[in-house]
Amino acid sequence: MNYEELEGKEVVFKELSKKGIVVGCDRDIGITIVNTEDKDDYIVCLIGPSSPLWKRVLHKEDSDEVFDLLVHQIKSGYVDLTAVCSLIISQTGQQPGSHPSAEDCAFAQ
Repeated sequence: MNYEELEGKEVVFKELSKKGIVVGCDRDIGITIVNTEDKDDYIVCLIGPSSPLWKRVLHKEDSDEVFDLLVHQIKSGYVDLTAVCSLIISQTGQQPGSHPSAEDCAFAQ
């Protein structure tokens, strides 16, 4: 699949009162989604194995599972952060409630 076709797609977050836009989606690099109204507000930052940030990933074996789940949700237009949050936390080591920044994202603006 050509994941680049998902770039620019808007998604609705079930838990948040904001929409996001996919700024990057590549199995090897990762997925980055930012707030549609504030491009400096990073909402989802998934790191892929070809990203220089990969060394930060704690549980690399979860990467494909998280990527596939997020791609499925992006295609549907709705992202359920609760469904993917525990996998992202286990993968990146981000603590619950931490907010990703450009330094955490493979596709920083």
